[in-house]
Amino acid sequence: MRKGCYSEFRQYLSLLSFVMLSQTAILAIRAAVLLACSRPLTRYVRPEDLAHDLKASPTYTAKVLSALVRAGICESRRGARGGLRLARPPADITMRELVEAAQGVLVGDFCEEVPKQRLARTCAFHQACHELHEAMVNVLERWTLAQLAERPAPVRSARLSRQCLIDIAIPRKAKKGVTS
Repeated sequence: MRKGCYSEFRQYLSLLSFVMLSQTAILAIRAAVLLACSRPLTRYVRPEDLAHDLKASPTYTAKVLSALVRAGICESRRGARGGLRLARPPADITMRELVEAAQGVLVGDFCEEVPKQRLARTCAFHQACHELHEAMVNVLERWTLAQLAERPAPVRSARLSRQCLIDIAIPRKAKKGVTS
């Protein structure tokens, strides 16, 4: 292996971490699903209540909710009847928007920025990562918040070996089912 090649490859591998969702992105998705399940959708929900229902730190939840407000996914209102609510119908919010609001724009530049027509002349790893990036973006664009909120927890009969990361217990105040 030529000198420096392994260190370059390690850098490329660290870039692959974009494929995995950060804890911040997962919390953003969970909070948005909870807001999508709250009834009526026009009701403002206090950040403290969201943090409690999500079993998350109020400070960390506030940070994530601020990112959703900055991205235009949620809107906030101050005061005694204040809180957060979705700024748009759940069907108009993609999973990509939620992820990018929480962890930044999904970039797929690996070796160097290469125009699509020259991609065949790059290294094989760059080509594979480009395909991986495109597939991930397509999936995140295809799924909407409304679809996620239709089934916010695994079906009871599912025997999962690991806990679902998005599993949300909908508070009794909120009714199940989402309309866009």
